[in-house]
Amino acid sequence: LRGPRAVILLENSGSMLGTHAGSALDRIRQGSAATAPKWLRAKAALRAVMAAIPQGTQVAVFHMNQTTAALSGSEANPYIDPYDNGALLATLERLEALQAEGGSDLAHALRTIAQLEQRPSSLLLIGDGLPSAPNPSQRSLSEADRVQLFKRALATRPNYPFNTILLPFEGDPSAAGLFWQLSARTNGST
Repeated sequence: LRGPRAVILLENSGSMLGTHAGSALDRIRQGSAATAPKWLRAKAALRAVMAAIPQGTQVAVFHMNQTTAALSGSEANPYIDPYDNGALLATLERLEALQAEGGSDLAHALRTIAQLEQRPSSLLLIGDGLPSAPNPSQRSLSEADRVQLFKRALATRPNYPFNTILLPFEGDPSAAGLFWQLSARTNGST
């Protein structure tokens, strides 16, 4: 993540509970969402990235499902110094309380980030595939539908390196290629 200001966007949609829709739904039905291995890996990845941010780089951590909100700092100023133990511990406490549910609205998340007073120097998305929201019809979305949601999200034209850590999810075969193209176009990595 390039400084001086990095944004980490953690997807916390329901798909983060399993490697395919059926396993995610099973976790929800069983009430074992908080211990889903993929969700625990995503949170561990975020903690590892936070620990590796170089001194002098401010970081803002957001969660993204159908809404987007800051896990770090405040809504007015989400950037924190990850070497400030108080700010880091507050962010990690919010992370631990975060639940994975609903769809993922990448367009809303990128609009939220675009409205930050201080523009990010780079962004890292920790997620598992293509967006699944908004879905006003509430019908099952095809991969083609999710590709269109991804393309709509890019209408915000991120002008900073866009980096992605993709966790496994069946049903999005084009996700890796689309995120790789986005990363390549913005000098990021997937």
